[in-house]
Amino acid sequence: MAATGQRSTGSGHGPAFPAGLTLRHVLDDIDAFVAEAVGWNQEYLKVGRDRFHGDLRAGHTAFAQLARFAWSTDMVVRGSIPAGCITFAVPERLDAPARLAATEFGLDRVGVVRSGQDFVFRTVGQCHAFVLSVEMDRFDTACAIWLGDDFSALRTPALPLAVRDMAPVRHRFGQVLGDLQAFPARLAQPELQRVLEEDLLTAILSAIADRQPQPASSRNRRLALRADDYLRANRHRPVTIAELCAAAGAPERSLHLAFREMFGEPPARYLRLLRLAGVRRALQQGRAASVTEAATEWGFYSLGEFAVAYRRHFGETPSQTLRRGPA
Repeated sequence: MAATGQRSTGSGHGPAFPAGLTLRHVLDDIDAFVAEAVGWNQEYLKVGRDRFHGDLRAGHTAFAQLARFAWSTDMVVRGSIPAGCITFAVPERLDAPARLAATEFGLDRVGVVRSGQDFVFRTVGQCHAFVLSVEMDRFDTACAIWLGDDFSALRTPALPLAVRDMAPVRHRFGQVLGDLQAFPARLAQPELQRVLEEDLLTAILSAIADRQPQPASSRNRRLALRADDYLRANRHRPVTIAELCAAAGAPERSLHLAFREMFGEPPARYLRLLRLAGVRRALQQGRAASVTEAATEWGFYSLGEFAVAYRRHFGETPSQTLRRGPA
């Protein structure tokens, strides 16, 4: 006998999601499982014979929702995503290829659904996947930065896109969601919310950008130097990739190639190294009372990941640097 579950969502203004809310539920009831998905309007139909076991984990900023869902049996899911958002579905484990919009959906694909588009998702056996929903204005800004003027593939009806390598996206989404589950209080900080949203969009859009043609190399030197000048002029504060691309007047893909050619590093790692250096200076000069204060000031919301990167780069822990104090 088919089992169903349904949840409706209202419409409104302001933030798309309840900032700071984290969820972690393991449920055997379809209705209870569906009811926990914030903002979604969907119906679940169990078509497999095995019992339903569901696992849902999620974290929210005001303008983004990152979730990981898993279920144990054949399902058909039909509905719509949170209003005013775009949603990316990233499969983590599939017993057999799924289907999104009547198109095969495997581990080398990312599903893209825009607000106002209905979707039908059919799975066979166990299904584990990450889902990122982002408010459209946030997405449009990031998309123009990463993909430039050509992001027509993301304007089509609900459709899975073939992507060269989804493993880094799955890894990053898992890291971020684990951090949010462990330290939910960080979601209440607006600056860290902004960094988190950009981090998630960077992960997914960088994978999609790999499909785009490479820009002409004649601009690369000027572009890299212009961006580096901006970073040096603003080294006292964390500069995001979005801000850097806006200042340089180029999409991230172009900036990535230019930085590789000029500095031997992609801009994301270059920025990370600048932030690590900024934290080190703050600790060495006694301008921060704690490692947490210095790391947060420079845009590191995952303190565990920051500590590992700091030790790997400088050969000591940030606490050791702080204890030494000003030279």
